[in-house]
Amino acid sequence: MNLFYTPPEQVQEKTLNLSGDEARHAVKVLRFKVGDAIFVTDGAGSRYEGRIEVAGKNKLQVSILHKHSTPKPAELVLVLGLLKNRQRLEFAIEKAVELGCIKIILFKSDHSERGKVNLERLQAIAVSAMKQSLRNYLPDVQLRDSLGDAIKGFNDHTLITAHEKQKKEAPTFFELNKNHLALVGPEGGFSDDEIKLMEKSKGRTISLGDYRLRTETAVVALLSRFY
Repeated sequence: MNLFYTPPEQVQEKTLNLSGDEARHAVKVLRFKVGDAIFVTDGAGSRYEGRIEVAGKNKLQVSILHKHSTPKPAELVLVLGLLKNRQRLEFAIEKAVELGCIKIILFKSDHSERGKVNLERLQAIAVSAMKQSLRNYLPDVQLRDSLGDAIKGFNDHTLITAHEKQKKEAPTFFELNKNHLALVGPEGGFSDDEIKLMEKSKGRTISLGDYRLRTETAVVALLSRFY
């Protein structure tokens, strides 16, 4: 099944619109035409089954036949130190969405080397990953100036940190019946001040095994422990 995305403001009671890249992909690449069935998510929990009524080069108008709403899950938020390599950062974002993150917060760590980030491109990758994995919630990708800023305002979330210096223990899995912050540090590791901040936050620090992992690999390894 091909799943398309349109923001909630493009959805009315009986119709919805697809525009831009989504419409062009449907018409020019997948050859959708008037009368065809189509599936669209608004990224806010609803998926629509519809029929194409108008098919233009840059816009589709769709009549809504059925609406399916998905209850909002407990929040799994990825807090990730910035990566210098763009492709590895994009890989981490993609996999985080596929593994169920509802929000992704990037932060400039004390040891981060990367400065500029194209949030628009990263958000587009999140849209693509949402559609590919047939999810109905689009994570928001944000950038914060520090770890402190990244975890601020999440007092009702449990902080789980992956740290290579943590003593190895039996793998722990976390049931997603409450909100979590999954924290993965930058390539250079956490600074002493950041470690102190995590300790004050009274979260849990876990090991991901005997060997040092690349940051994007640690993202996958940590998020796969939530179910």
